[in-house]
Amino acid sequence: MKIDDALKRQEENSNKKLNLRKLKGHDYANEDCLANFKVRSDLFKVLKEYNMEPDMTTPQGVAMWDVIQKVLRILNLDKKTDKAKNESIEDSHIDLENYSELASECRLDHQDRNKKQSEPQTL
Repeated sequence: MKIDDALKRQEENSNKKLNLRKLKGHDYANEDCLANFKVRSDLFKVLKEYNMEPDMTTPQGVAMWDVIQKVLRILNLDKKTDKAKNESIEDSHIDLENYSELASECRLDHQDRNKKQSEPQTL
């Protein structure tokens, strides 16, 4: 690849990333572009204090954290007077339902694997 082609590609990617950040930043945050991260870290501290934090080393824990993130996105969008710029609030509700289903499936998968591992092995 020639350097001019590489630089042109990098510039196009940079513009795409910047535009996507603007869209998602609008939908996930308020005037503080880091609000979503700050709220989630505060929430995690509260959950940890009550020994309720999701185990981020498991698929179910990651999926549950995605559920929490989607709920926060919906709450943020609900407070805005203008429309979502990336995906509609209705789409976010559908995502929330899907993430919840995925979290449940991760839990069931974990239970099934544990059950199989605890069963006596037959020869």
